[in-house]
Amino acid sequence: MVAESFTKRLCDAAEAHEKTYVLWAGDPAGFGLRVQPSGRKSFVLKYRANGRQRFFTLGAYGALTVDQARKLARAALADVAKGGDPAATKSDARQAPTVRDLCDRFTVEHMPKLKPKTARPYQRLIDDRILKHFGPMKLDNVTRADVVKWHYGMRDTPIEANRALLLLHKLFAMAELWEWYAGPNPAQGVPKNTETARERSVTGVELYRIAKAIGDLERLKKYPLSPYLGLAFRLLLLTGCRKDEILTLRWEHVDTDAGVLRLQDSKTGRKTVVLSAAAVDLLKRAPTQTGSPWVVTRQHRDAAGEWQHVVSVAPAWARVLADASTKKDGEPDVNVSDLHLHDLRHGFASVGVSRGMSLPLVGALLGHADQASTARYSHLQSDPLKVAADRIGGEIWAAMNGTPPADVVDLDEARNRAG
Repeated sequence: MVAESFTKRLCDAAEAHEKTYVLWAGDPAGFGLRVQPSGRKSFVLKYRANGRQRFFTLGAYGALTVDQARKLARAALADVAKGGDPAATKSDARQAPTVRDLCDRFTVEHMPKLKPKTARPYQRLIDDRILKHFGPMKLDNVTRADVVKWHYGMRDTPIEANRALLLLHKLFAMAELWEWYAGPNPAQGVPKNTETARERSVTGVELYRIAKAIGDLERLKKYPLSPYLGLAFRLLLLTGCRKDEILTLRWEHVDTDAGVLRLQDSKTGRKTVVLSAAAVDLLKRAPTQTGSPWVVTRQHRDAAGEWQHVVSVAPAWARVLADASTKKDGEPDVNVSDLHLHDLRHGFASVGVSRGMSLPLVGALLGHADQASTARYSHLQSDPLKVAADRIGGEIWAAMNGTPPADVVDLDEARNRAG
């Protein structure tokens, strides 16, 4: 059906029939109004491209006026004249991958290559932060302005916002690698929130009180601290290792004769940890479970009859800190309630640098992948307390054996005296 005068009045009057039909306008050729049995009306364009007849929906009647639809039809025909195919382009856009598609592929193909400690927070950020905001969006439609607004919306959790931003950048980098996205990366150049590195270390008296608390809790008759947890905490004090490196340590990787731990899978890959004499002695006297491959093993087998290593130490560590912070007769007040397990690693490094050891040497002991990770301790190289730091080493050794030092010296106090 061809209308001589294609007007709003004519489009309004077009009635629905049992079958879909098109009211052709004639100007331009192929432009018309499609009327469906439901009464829905939309502007369409019929044209030929690459030897095939194509139908292209310009938009719904009402959302577009007749004049607006006519202009779109003429623009589409101009594109066809140049070799374009508007219907194919629209189909490609409709089938283009979304952020959800990208996250699904990332989870299936890339996530298994990551360590579980990395994969778990990645998955949480994808579910809670990225998919909830960008999930249905086409990759090409995500703009830098969108990312800036999203990142700002997480300002109440600035560190998590930065982690989510880095992950989004990674996702779009993978999309480019998979040729799903041509760039530029919309997360590139978005300013991150300022992060302040935690500088909490451990003083000599704190080390003594923590070690004493471990021993006291192990000797309790009711609800004693597991000897394997006590072992884990002492090893963290004496080695500077990361928590997971100690919790997942297997006896086959312990060589007390050579005085080393040969870790097969740490944060920075394989590494050898050189042990002090105190750490070697501790491992030689460590409790064991017959048949268990783990140094820090659970006290009971699992439902399948297998031994597993300890996973959660937070409740036990909280007990240690509470006991160490409790006022003791004849001893100075100590408050270590804010101490994290990772601070023990900082304490290990601080003692080493304070004793005059070079940053590369301390970095090697800690297994840092680059010297920049150790540079945070560089201010201690000029510390005048090398003698006092030697005292701390003796205090740690005494505390590990349950013998209080004759004179507990706090690093800050010693620093003031030496200065």
